[in-house]
Amino acid sequence: GHLTMGSYDIFKTEMVNGVWSKPVNLGYPINTVNEESTFSLTSDNKTLMIAAEYDDSFGERDIYAIDVSRYPLIAQGYQESAFGQIAIGLYNAKGKSIKGGNVEVFSASTGQSVATGKTDRMGELKLTLPGNEEYRVEVKGDGYSESKVVDVRLNDQKETVISVEFRLAK
Repeated sequence: GHLTMGSYDIFKTEMVNGVWSKPVNLGYPINTVNEESTFSLTSDNKTLMIAAEYDDSFGERDIYAIDVSRYPLIAQGYQESAFGQIAIGLYNAKGKSIKGGNVEVFSASTGQSVATGKTDRMGELKLTLPGNEEYRVEVKGDGYSESKVVDVRLNDQKETVISVEFRLAK
């Protein structure tokens, strides 16, 4: 159902807050009219190893190395994450987890809603958000409504997990 260049093609998609982005065809030279379906990207994101059948193959499938170091769709963004994670805990006054608590996160600068979710059976919810931003985390439910401001500053390793705990008087 996706737009392809031929047989099987390789696409890129990212999962953010449990939702996959729209798949993007990686295009030529990674995809051709032939079948590209088995691949591996080196840890430095500079070389894509692919098993394919081309006219110059020695047998059924050969392994080809494709230099993708200047191919931004693959090479950029993997060395360091631009996202941080907020781990939200929602508990009652006795410390018991609150399942199904409504959580909404707003950009502190624009006031716009950027993420929503419900706490799991452990009273927890993890959300991935763009880093180096400030957010207002709001929890609402039957008889309670609280919010906290959270600064998601990425650390030197360009990753951050911020824990936010709500202990409700209820």
